[in-house]
Amino acid sequence: MPATSLRTDPAVREGLNLLGAFEDIVQNGVVQAQGAAVALLYSETADIFRDPVGTFGTGLRTLYLALRHAELPVDVVTEEDVGLLKHYSCLYVTMPHMTTEFGEAVARWVATGGAVSATAGACMLNHSNQTNLPFSNLVGVNQSGIHTGWHSKTIMGDQDNRTIFYVKQDLRFAELLDTVTLDSSLFGGADDAPPLVVKGAKSMYTVAGEAQLVEVTAKFADGSPAAHTRHHGKGLAHYAGFLPGLSYYHPAIPLRPCDRSSVDSGFAHFIPTEMDVRARQFIAAPLQGVPGASPVTASEPLVEVGIITAAGLGTALPCVNWSGGPQEEFSVTLHFHVDFETATLASGGKVAVSANRSTFTFAMCDTVDALILRPKAGQPL
Repeated sequence: MPATSLRTDPAVREGLNLLGAFEDIVQNGVVQAQGAAVALLYSETADIFRDPVGTFGTGLRTLYLALRHAELPVDVVTEEDVGLLKHYSCLYVTMPHMTTEFGEAVARWVATGGAVSATAGACMLNHSNQTNLPFSNLVGVNQSGIHTGWHSKTIMGDQDNRTIFYVKQDLRFAELLDTVTLDSSLFGGADDAPPLVVKGAKSMYTVAGEAQLVEVTAKFADGSPAAHTRHHGKGLAHYAGFLPGLSYYHPAIPLRPCDRSSVDSGFAHFIPTEMDVRARQFIAAPLQGVPGASPVTASEPLVEVGIITAAGLGTALPCVNWSGGPQEEFSVTLHFHVDFETATLASGGKVAVSANRSTFTFAMCDTVDALILRPKAGQPL
């Protein structure tokens, strides 16, 4: 798609034109047939308590985007899907409420070898708004409260002004609650990068349980634990006493007033790109070393690559460019086997195929395109 197509209508029209090149695969195919290693809980109990309205909802959305930028496919699950957890490697939870029964089921699943990753205050309360003991015991947390900012007579002490409803609108104006220093072992050795910011919510907690089962992976500015990993049976429970998705997005959001104008330069159209890579690595750490966690990797993580496969017709990999500009030498590497005869782009551009036929290099425009792998006529995939 030409870089000059900045307006919405021409971009949508050109995108639909590209879709025509692999529409048969879309109509007859399966999305992400390789499955996902990550499950993200969307708690219906949390909905009842309106947890997603405000800061925790923004924390969930930014966490999801960080996982996608880490090139991890993500499935959304509800509490009714507890029997499906056996299909995943890690469950991420972000909302304060879940049922006691779900907390018990998650603890049993982790004991058999699963992993759970919780952010500040996640699932600390049950459906009766009481302490969710099965889950708090699982992650090893004694929580005394959630700090969202200091009360004062100034406007910044007002509840609405301490709530991060939208990441671009509110994040940079929110009060700095603390900072977090990550354990350098998470990054393979020395790490002298600046600490992560803590905004929106900070869990006031102490680590519970046997000390030999707990590894502190991050600390607040005063040296108290900000994140830890706890062994539970054959599995692991990860807890972060802050909202790492907000830490991830913070450096990418300029300090600008809210602007919802329709002009191209309006803040509503601004696409963040300068996120904190270390925060993303911290979020994705529970999936390190998990086979098949990333079925597709790209040379630019901010180009989101999907997978649609239709038996006998081919595999399409739609590429959506959120990096802020074209990628002249963009490459996609498949970590699963595909038999194909031809590799083309929906836009008609050229594709270079590696000798092992798993890496594809092409010029990626600044918007969307799709890599299309077709078998020989009559040859099943």
